Amino acid sequence: SLAHSHKLKIHAWMNPYRVSSTKILDPASETTTARIVNQVKEIINRYAVDGIHFDDYFYPTGSFDDGDTFAKYGQGYASIEDWRRHNVDLLIQETYQLVHQKQGVVFGVSPAGVWANQTTNAAGSNTSAGVETYYDHYADTRKWVQKGWLDYIAPQVYWQIGHAQCDYATLVDWWSNVTKGTDVKLYIGHAAYKTGDSAQGTQWMDGLELQRQIAYNRANGGVDGSIFYGYGALKNNTLGIQNSVAAAFQ
Repeated sequence: SLAHSHKLKIHAWMNPYRVSSTKILDPASETTTARIVNQVKEIINRYAVDGIHFDDYFYPTGSFDDGDTFAKYGQGYASIEDWRRHNVDLLIQETYQLVHQKQGVVFGVSPAGVWANQTTNAAGSNTSAGVETYYDHYADTRKWVQKGWLDYIAPQVYWQIGHAQCDYATLVDWWSNVTKGTDVKLYIGHAAYKTGDSAQGTQWMDGLELQRQIAYNRANGGVDGSIFYGYGALKNNTLGIQNSVAAAFQ
């Protein structure tokens, strides 16, 4: 109620399968899905939240010991990879349906910025990212948009404009094409935390990269808003980004 009195909306941010930094629930388990959905139900019924927001943790990058589970429950799927994506699809569908039982509450996801590289999937972006959500997290985020299982998607486009492997502009264009013609809003996730970090490259050292990115979003025309990670850089006004970000929205 305090946030609402200041005309702020609150979205509950959840890492659906991640219990801790080292422990991951099995996405194939019906118990896991029910547990997460029940947690969402408790949040929207007990608290006056405006949205449920899933972070980018789905299947963990790397190996996951579910061969026995696939042998038991994976009949009808051509591969364990397709079966894994189906398991995550079910969670997204059920969460969307539950959230929409509560008027005024929305559901969104902030996945890693690259669905797939074009070199591994013709429908992917012209990037060479080390992590592709479709193949590494078994999260078919593009499908979720196409099926309308989200109210918004907020890909973490945490690279600068002109980045050699993952150009910010290339990814914004790709995502805006994915959401075009759908009812799913596109909010771009910006790497505010990189501001002032010399290890990230010179473009993050003038305090204006976020301003340039917001300007690009506006010129693109398919972007509905921005999300900034993390709050510390904005709070501390690193390289004066409070003013540069505010100026970008004028």
